[in-house]
Amino acid sequence: ARAAIMASLFLWGHYLGRPGITLAALAVAAAVMVGLEPAVLGQVSFQLSFLAMAGLALMAPPLEAALDRGAIHLLGEDRARWARPVVTGVAVSAAAMALTYPLSALYFQRVSLVGLPATLLLLPALPVIIVTSAATAAAALVWGTLGQAAGWTAWPWLSYQVAVVRAFASLPGVAVETGPISGALVAAYYALVALAFVAWRWRRPVKWEAVVPSARWMRWGALLALVTTAALVWGVALSLPDGRLHVYFLDVGQGDAILVQRGQRQVLIDGGPSPGALERALGQRMPFWD
Repeated sequence: ARAAIMASLFLWGHYLGRPGITLAALAVAAAVMVGLEPAVLGQVSFQLSFLAMAGLALMAPPLEAALDRGAIHLLGEDRARWARPVVTGVAVSAAAMALTYPLSALYFQRVSLVGLPATLLLLPALPVIIVTSAATAAAALVWGTLGQAAGWTAWPWLSYQVAVVRAFASLPGVAVETGPISGALVAAYYALVALAFVAWRWRRPVKWEAVVPSARWMRWGALLALVTTAALVWGVALSLPDGRLHVYFLDVGQGDAILVQRGQRQVLIDGGPSPGALERALGQRMPFWD
């Protein structure tokens, strides 16, 4: 969910033709998430999502421009036009990997050598996967059987994704074991990347009118941030526990699932045979932020 929020804001900024909004929106999204749950700052998933989107916003455009110039030089302008989707895929994937691989090495002590080719093979299918999966989720919210029927449209594309991942995972030597590495070394790497980006900006004059959003868009961005923050704060406030004792007998099919709540304390007695049914029943009784 966190990655989806950040990616949506990233695409929104590019759709508006205001790249400067991307960083501001990314910062607002991260601030709201951390404000609602400060502990999220230490979660690996949040760190990887944020750095991946930062790589797309900061490193992908100059890298894509450099690769595009190289393709034109090697292939000529007409042929380079056909190679542009590959150039874009390489630039986007490399930018995200450049900022996430150090954290992967730090937390998981390994990095993949096939991330780039695997991503290139998956890129054509990703738009279809996103659309069909979203349609399946929306249909399931209306009617479970309709969601199952819509899921068939996503199944072949998801199967292709799984097959590609399994094929690359089966290759020998696809991952490099880094062993334990120092957090200071990772911090130094990110500091060098930041300095290199600043140096690149300093060396190449930037047309700030194309990067910094206009006052109009800044006002709309600030208004959107305030409305979003207010809605989240009110949503949390209205769903806070009232301090009374609540006992819910959840419908999970065969078996018992009893949720007992009082204030911030929660007890679940048994869970029934279906984790999915239990999750849906808990989702109806617990606030969205819990």
